[in-house]
Amino acid sequence: ISCSVATCSTGDMDHARMAKVAGVVMGVLGLWAAHRCTKARRSGRRLKLLIHGVQKRQNIGSLLRVAVAMGVEEVLLVGKNERKDFGTFGAHGTQKHARFAHHHTLADAKQHLKDTGFDLVGVEIMPDARNIASYWGLPFSFGLTYHPWGSNHICIVMGNEGYGLHDCIKALCDWYVYIPQYSQGTASLNVTSAAAVILSHFAMWRGHQEGKREGEKFVVDTPLSEKERYEESNQHDAFEAVRRERAEKALLEDDYDQEDGLFDE
Repeated sequence: ISCSVATCSTGDMDHARMAKVAGVVMGVLGLWAAHRCTKARRSGRRLKLLIHGVQKRQNIGSLLRVAVAMGVEEVLLVGKNERKDFGTFGAHGTQKHARFAHHHTLADAKQHLKDTGFDLVGVEIMPDARNIASYWGLPFSFGLTYHPWGSNHICIVMGNEGYGLHDCIKALCDWYVYIPQYSQGTASLNVTSAAAVILSHFAMWRGHQEGKREGEKFVVDTPLSEKERYEESNQHDAFEAVRRERAEKALLEDDYDQEDGLFDE
C-alpha cells in the first residue's frame, strides 16, 4: 500500500510539473503573439506633417528634407494661394520625393485629417503636452504599456520660429507633444531641429525598416513625377493653371497675401 501511495504521489507531482511547464509555455507564446500583434499595429501607424506659419524659406526646405528622411507619407500645405513652387531652399532636392496635399484653410485640413483617422498633434511645451521620451511597460506586454503617440494616425504640426504655435492652430490640435531638455541653457529648439527629433522618435517607435545604404550615404530612389507629388491629379492641374495665369499677369511676390501660413514671406 505504501508503495502504491508513493507511486501515485510521484505521478501526480509529474503531472503537476508538466501542467506548470505547459502553462509557462502557453503564457510565453501568448506574450509573443501579443507582442507581434502590437508591433504590427505600430508599424501600421501613419505619419503626416502639416506646414503652417513657418516664415523662413530655408526652414521649409529643411523640414521637407527631414520629413522625407523619416518616412512622412504626405505634407499638408495650407493657404488660399494655390502655388506649388513654394520656397524649398534647403531641401536639397528631397521635395521631389515628397507627396503634397493642399487645403485652403486650417479647418479644411483638420476636417480631412479627422475624416481619415488622423489626430492633429502640436509640438509645443504645453502643460498637458506628452513627453516624447516617456515610455514604460513590461517586456512583451500587451495593454500594460505607455507611449506618447496615442491610438490614431498622427499629423505633426510645428510652430512658428518666433512665437510657436498660433492660437488658431492650438484650437484645432487634438493633443501636444514636447521634447525634454536636460540643461537650462536654452528655452527651446529651433523648428527644424525640433522636427528632426520628433519625427525620428516616432519613426523609431513605429519600427519601419531602415532605408538601404551604400558606402557612407543612403540610397536615393527615383524622384516622383509631378502628378505623383500631389494628392490628386486635379490638384496638380489646378496648380498648373494658377501658375500659368499668374505668369501671364506677371504677378510679383509682394502680391501674395501675407497671412496665408505657408505662403508667408
